[in-house]
Amino acid sequence: MLFRQIIATTRLSIRRLLFTRFMVANLLLAALPIIILVLIGISLHFHRMSGPDIGTLHRYLEQLLRMFYLHFIIFFVAIISGFAIVRQDLDDRTLHYLILVPVPRWAVIVAKFIAFWVVTAATLLASLWLTYIIAMLIVAGPAATVRDLFGNELWFVVLLRESGVLLLAMTVYGAIGMAAGSVFKSLVFAPILWVWESALPWLPMGLKRLTLTHYFHSLLPFPTTPASQRGAWSAIEIVGVPATMLECFVVLTIVTIIAVGVALLVFWWRECAYVEEAA
Repeated sequence: MLFRQIIATTRLSIRRLLFTRFMVANLLLAALPIIILVLIGISLHFHRMSGPDIGTLHRYLEQLLRMFYLHFIIFFVAIISGFAIVRQDLDDRTLHYLILVPVPRWAVIVAKFIAFWVVTAATLLASLWLTYIIAMLIVAGPAATVRDLFGNELWFVVLLRESGVLLLAMTVYGAIGMAAGSVFKSLVFAPILWVWESALPWLPMGLKRLTLTHYFHSLLPFPTTPASQRGAWSAIEIVGVPATMLECFVVLTIVTIIAVGVALLVFWWRECAYVEEAA
């Protein structure tokens, strides 16, 4: 019975999230790298220029993932979606309908989190994989793309790991967005948090670990700088000395649990306030 109620609430939340102005913004953000690549491909074709070799393209795509996806697209898409999935019930004054439904309050938050995860994961994964495929098709063609994915380089495995980090970052930022959506009326907090997260390359080593992006970068397949080359400049590198996998998962799990807990507590408080007003 409870499982069916969670599924029903999840479906409702997905439908509501898909038809909001926030979803339009997310789709535009996710489409940005694809649009840029298509324009580059058109320019190369008309100017009869050749693109970079596959090894160079891999490095370009890796930097695109680190600097554009993690620091911009994933951050804003996840924050906006997490914010919207909670805030829309408050703005549309439909919160009381959820309160009247005989479903545990934690189940409502879980259902909303699942809805956020399904919609946002589909959007971001499609963007990441299409970016790689389109870039490879432009530079090397279909046959070379298949060889790169499943041949000696086995780039398919690299993309799977990068997709995992993408989903982890999306989950954490989405939980923060849900917590913020339950407290704030607008996304005014997002630029402030984004500035802090984007300051990672310029922060001293002691402060890098206070950003979430430090842990996401640490989990990616390739370090930004080989260990043998780290030295005096490590203080202004993106990662410096990466965190261990255990440290990453512990820190990110704690942050996610706290954020979801805040959303649940605020939801419970609003329910209490609604009941008092009705009485």
